[in-house]
Amino acid sequence: TKHATGVTAPTWSPDGATIYFTAQDPLTADERERDRRKDDLYAFEENYKLRQLWSISVATGEETPLTSGDRSVASYRLSRDGKQIVLERAPTPLLDDAHTGEVWVMNADGRGARQLTRNNVEEQQPELSPDGSQVLFLAETNDRFEPYYNTGLFVMPASGGAPTPAIANFPYAVDQASWAPDGQSILAVVNMGIHTEIFQVDVATRRAKQLTDGRHFIPPGWNVV
Repeated sequence: TKHATGVTAPTWSPDGATIYFTAQDPLTADERERDRRKDDLYAFEENYKLRQLWSISVATGEETPLTSGDRSVASYRLSRDGKQIVLERAPTPLLDDAHTGEVWVMNADGRGARQLTRNNVEEQQPELSPDGSQVLFLAETNDRFEPYYNTGLFVMPASGGAPTPAIANFPYAVDQASWAPDGQSILAVVNMGIHTEIFQVDVATRRAKQLTDGRHFIPPGWNVV
């Protein structure tokens, strides 16, 4: 890449022909002039830049903007067939504004973007199911989307609708989650107090089965393949 700003979060398309990445919006002409004059006085968190999603052709190096406007991309993830992208988008990239972010889904070329959630909590780790019909995410809320609860696992249709808890009356917090290859269940890292374990969640029955009992900590950064 020869992008105007630094690139982050690169991801391959399944066919290896495209790389996706996020990057901050470039400086305006006025901001460049201020930098030239070393006029760099600003209030705390006043000079943030929104972050957008881009793609680049591996063969040609051509870059394509996939998002734009007044919302910042906090995270994104490609569907397993590479045809869709699920994103977290918020009005600013500031941590204090994370609760204003929402889940969006769009085609891999940036078209057909649609907002799925509308609430006052931060959605985390959104992921499309293998068949593209459902989205999972984590949120520190209860089933009424009131904040300040244990992190729960939620599922909703990718076409839109109301999110619902993936597990009925679950007593623990969920740290990480990802769809199993069959698309009928979800594998989740669950915080059980002084240790974390892997659970399998049946989406249809909303029941969770504990798969490990190692009395260990499972750190962030896992993958389900």
